[in-house]
Amino acid sequence: MNTDFKYTLEFYRLLESNAEREIFDGVELTVYRGALTKLFKGLGVSQSYYSRVTVALKSLGCITLLKRGARGVDSIVAVHHPPDEMEFLIHHSTPLTHSPQAAKVTDQLADLEKRLGGLDVVEAIANLDRRVKVLERREKSGG
Repeated sequence: MNTDFKYTLEFYRLLESNAEREIFDGVELTVYRGALTKLFKGLGVSQSYYSRVTVALKSLGCITLLKRGARGVDSIVAVHHPPDEMEFLIHHSTPLTHSPQAAKVTDQLADLEKRLGGLDVVEAIANLDRRVKVLERREKSGG
Protein backbone atom coordinates (compact mmCIF):
# COMPACT_ATOMS: atom_id res chain seq x y z
CA MET A 1 0.00 0.00 0.00
CA ASN A 2 1.26 3.46 -0.94
CA THR A 3 2.44 5.37 2.17
CA ASP A 4 0.58 8.56 1.26
CA PHE A 5 -2.61 6.59 0.71
CA LYS A 6 -2.12 4.71 3.99
CA TYR A 7 -1.87 7.97 5.96
CA THR A 8 -4.80 9.47 4.02
CA LEU A 9 -6.99 6.48 4.83
CA GLU A 10 -5.90 6.46 8.49
CA PHE A 11 -6.68 10.16 8.87
CA TYR A 12 -10.06 9.72 7.19
CA ARG A 13 -10.91 6.89 9.60
CA LEU A 14 -9.83 9.04 12.55
CA LEU A 15 -12.02 11.92 11.34
CA GLU A 16 -14.95 9.55 10.85
CA SER A 17 -14.56 7.95 14.29
CA ASN A 18 -14.63 11.41 15.90
CA ALA A 19 -17.56 12.69 13.83
CA GLU A 20 -21.26 12.76 14.65
CA ARG A 21 -24.43 12.88 12.58
CA GLU A 22 -26.03 16.31 12.67
CA ILE A 23 -28.14 18.69 10.65
CA PHE A 24 -25.92 21.36 9.09
CA ASP A 25 -27.66 24.08 7.09
CA GLY A 26 -30.72 21.85 6.75
CA VAL A 27 -28.78 18.80 5.52
CA GLU A 28 -28.01 15.70 7.60
CA LEU A 29 -24.27 15.09 7.51
CA THR A 30 -21.54 13.25 9.37
CA VAL A 31 -19.58 16.16 10.85
CA TYR A 32 -16.25 16.41 12.63
CA ARG A 33 -15.78 19.47 14.83
CA GLY A 34 -12.35 20.12 16.25
CA ALA A 35 -8.74 20.95 15.55
CA LEU A 36 -7.59 19.10 12.44
CA THR A 37 -3.89 19.50 13.06
CA LYS A 38 -4.22 18.25 16.63
CA LEU A 39 -6.20 15.24 15.41
CA PHE A 40 -3.58 14.56 12.73
CA LYS A 41 -0.82 14.62 15.36
CA GLY A 42 -2.69 11.80 17.07
CA LEU A 43 -1.75 9.52 14.17
CA GLY A 44 1.91 9.77 15.16
CA VAL A 45 2.77 10.63 11.55
CA SER A 46 5.14 13.40 10.52
CA GLN A 47 3.36 16.76 10.11
CA SER A 48 4.97 16.99 6.66
CA TYR A 49 2.18 14.67 5.43
CA TYR A 50 -0.66 16.86 6.76
CA SER A 51 -1.17 19.02 3.64
CA ARG A 52 -0.90 16.11 1.22
CA VAL A 53 -3.39 14.08 3.23
CA THR A 54 -5.98 16.84 3.68
CA VAL A 55 -5.68 18.02 0.06
CA ALA A 56 -6.16 14.45 -1.15
CA LEU A 57 -9.24 13.94 1.04
CA LYS A 58 -10.79 17.19 -0.20
CA SER A 59 -9.97 16.67 -3.87
CA LEU A 60 -11.31 13.09 -3.85
CA GLY A 61 -14.57 14.31 -2.31
CA CYS A 62 -14.01 12.32 0.88
CA ILE A 63 -14.42 15.40 3.08
CA THR A 64 -15.66 18.95 2.71
CA LEU A 65 -14.24 21.74 4.84
CA LEU A 66 -17.37 23.59 5.94
CA LYS A 67 -15.55 26.02 8.22
CA ARG A 68 -11.83 26.57 8.53
CA GLY A 69 -10.69 26.63 12.12
CA ALA A 70 -8.21 28.93 13.75
CA ARG A 71 -6.51 29.15 17.11
CA GLY A 72 -9.28 28.47 19.61
CA VAL A 73 -11.93 27.98 16.89
CA ASP A 74 -12.83 24.48 15.72
CA SER A 75 -12.80 23.42 12.09
CA ILE A 76 -16.05 21.92 10.84
CA VAL A 77 -15.63 19.10 8.34
CA ALA A 78 -18.29 17.03 6.57
CA VAL A 79 -17.07 13.43 6.36
CA HIS A 80 -18.47 11.70 3.25
CA HIS A 81 -16.71 8.47 2.26
CA PRO A 82 -13.32 6.79 2.64
CA PRO A 83 -10.73 7.28 -0.08
CA ASP A 84 -10.42 4.61 -2.77
CA GLU A 85 -6.84 3.49 -3.37
CA MET A 86 -7.10 3.29 -7.17
CA GLU A 87 -8.73 6.72 -7.40
CA PHE A 88 -6.07 8.07 -5.04
CA LEU A 89 -3.23 6.70 -7.18
CA ILE A 90 -4.75 8.10 -10.38
CA HIS A 91 -5.23 11.48 -8.72
CA HIS A 92 -1.62 11.51 -7.53
CA SER A 93 -0.28 10.65 -10.97
CA THR A 94 -1.53 14.03 -12.23
CA PRO A 95 0.59 17.17 -11.88
CA LEU A 96 0.56 18.71 -8.41
CA THR A 97 0.25 22.27 -9.64
CA HIS A 98 -2.22 23.81 -12.03
CA SER A 99 -1.84 26.91 -14.13
CA PRO A 100 -2.65 30.18 -12.33
CA GLN A 101 -5.62 30.63 -14.68
CA ALA A 102 -7.02 27.20 -13.81
CA ALA A 103 -6.60 27.93 -10.10
CA LYS A 104 -8.41 31.25 -10.54
CA VAL A 105 -11.30 29.61 -12.41
CA THR A 106 -11.49 26.87 -9.75
CA ASP A 107 -11.71 29.49 -7.00
CA GLN A 108 -14.37 31.44 -8.91
CA LEU A 109 -16.41 28.28 -9.47
CA ALA A 110 -16.19 27.36 -5.77
CA ASP A 111 -17.32 30.88 -4.84
CA LEU A 112 -20.23 30.69 -7.29
CA GLU A 113 -21.32 27.28 -5.96
CA LYS A 114 -21.16 28.64 -2.41
CA ARG A 115 -23.29 31.66 -3.34
CA LEU A 116 -25.90 29.64 -5.23
CA GLY A 117 -26.16 27.01 -2.51
CA GLY A 118 -28.40 24.58 -4.39
CA LEU A 119 -30.31 27.14 -6.46
CA ASP A 120 -31.53 25.72 -9.78
CA VAL A 121 -30.51 28.62 -12.04
CA VAL A 122 -32.35 27.31 -15.12
CA GLU A 123 -35.61 26.90 -13.18
CA ALA A 124 -35.20 30.32 -11.54
CA ILE A 125 -34.77 32.02 -14.94
CA ALA A 126 -37.74 30.12 -16.39
CA ASN A 127 -39.83 31.17 -13.38
CA LEU A 128 -38.84 34.82 -13.81
CA ASP A 129 -39.58 34.63 -17.54
CA ARG A 130 -43.10 33.27 -16.85
CA ARG A 131 -43.75 36.02 -14.33
CA VAL A 132 -42.57 38.76 -16.71
CA LYS A 133 -44.83 37.44 -19.46
CA VAL A 134 -47.83 37.49 -17.10
CA LEU A 135 -47.05 41.09 -16.15
CA GLU A 136 -46.64 42.07 -19.83
CA ARG A 137 -50.04 40.52 -20.67
CA ARG A 138 -51.67 42.42 -17.79
CA GLU A 139 -50.06 45.64 -18.97
CA LYS A 140 -51.32 45.15 -22.53
CA SER A 141 -54.85 44.34 -21.36
CA GLY A 142 -54.95 47.45 -19.20
CA GLY A 143 -55.00 45.47 -16.06
